[in-house]
Amino acid sequence: MPRVISNEELAKRRYESMEEESRQTGESIWDIMARRNWRERSREEARAQFRASTKSNGVYKPDGEHSYFRDLIADTMARSHSQRVEDATFGASDVARLGAGVGELFAAVGSIEEVQARLATVASVEKRDVTSADPGAAAFLGPGYLGELFNTAARAEASLAGALGLQPIPPGVKQIDIPRLDTGASAAVPATEGANVSETDVDGASQPGKIGIISGRSDLSIQAAEFMDPSFDSVIAKDLGKAIGSALDAQLIAGTNANNQTLGLATVTGIKSISYTDASATSQEFIGKCWAAYDAIANGGQGTASPDAYMTVLHPRRLAWLYANPQNAQSLDPRVPGRIVPCAGLRTALGASTSEDESFVLLPAELPVFASSPVSIVVDENSLSGTMQIRLVAYRAVATGFGRAPGAIARISGTGMIAPVL
Repeated sequence: MPRVISNEELAKRRYESMEEESRQTGESIWDIMARRNWRERSREEARAQFRASTKSNGVYKPDGEHSYFRDLIADTMARSHSQRVEDATFGASDVARLGAGVGELFAAVGSIEEVQARLATVASVEKRDVTSADPGAAAFLGPGYLGELFNTAARAEASLAGALGLQPIPPGVKQIDIPRLDTGASAAVPATEGANVSETDVDGASQPGKIGIISGRSDLSIQAAEFMDPSFDSVIAKDLGKAIGSALDAQLIAGTNANNQTLGLATVTGIKSISYTDASATSQEFIGKCWAAYDAIANGGQGTASPDAYMTVLHPRRLAWLYANPQNAQSLDPRVPGRIVPCAGLRTALGASTSEDESFVLLPAELPVFASSPVSIVVDENSLSGTMQIRLVAYRAVATGFGRAPGAIARISGTGMIAPVL
């Protein structure tokens, strides 16, 4: 974790940097200080003018002249170089080279002051009504049209997250710990007047869900970044959105609750297990197992009687199998508990054959999911510098409250879940 530098230490570093530059160039410290202060004022003026000129129109557009991700990369590289100069890592002879280097590499972006002014308009001008409570998979802090593309791609991949819905992560917590009642209160009609009231001692427990980090990345060559067409922003936004959405659903299914992962459905202690063992599985038999899972929750878990309150989570190949193999009086619309949620995040290499998938019947009202908002974008210019590449990383924090209601989760697995033949 980076060390926080105090204002006093930062001022000292800047002065030492100016001393070093003065020794190597012969320029006085006061002249160097005046030049740096003038440069900072110029940046602020450029930002103010640009914000004023773009007050009514967005800067980044599908058919515009500026690329958001190219500006983000150029700004990150410039800040990184500036920090090295401030730290006096390089001699004064490198100051001018570093200051102009990004401008020469990314000539199309203009001056770094113009780049930073454009980026400053995104949060203040191009605001969108997207939060972590949105039933989609991710909220993206960037230009409006890119946010829509990112979120649409993420929602398409994170179907389970969309079905369960997302809530904001409470501030200042490292895990979601919602108490549960292993033994709840009881109620009954007294047999006679004056008889004792029904009594059951409450027994509570919990299984906290740790905060995991969902991340996705896109790697670009320096050449691709430098000569990026603004329309290519759409490709990157979709690609990162799909990566975040896919990883999010995979975490909700099988997160281990360790090693920076959250608590997935399959990892919760005490869930209902429905075994489907059959060498010649049929769609009708599988549907029967889905209703057995419903029964396990409704009559032996933490569920309600209404089938409409449930959801059945299937891998796309299992859903295709159901539609392709209707049997007996089974309609083309499989009658399973609640709504069907296709989820590509379900595992498909389980069992001794390493070809079994899994399905879940859930009571979603008892299974909260929490996520940070918005998705953050980090530019990593160092990891792939040896191959002249830049990495764009999107990440988001997620945590589940699944441990509060294991009786609201039923998992179907077994040899009857081998890869279906369509």
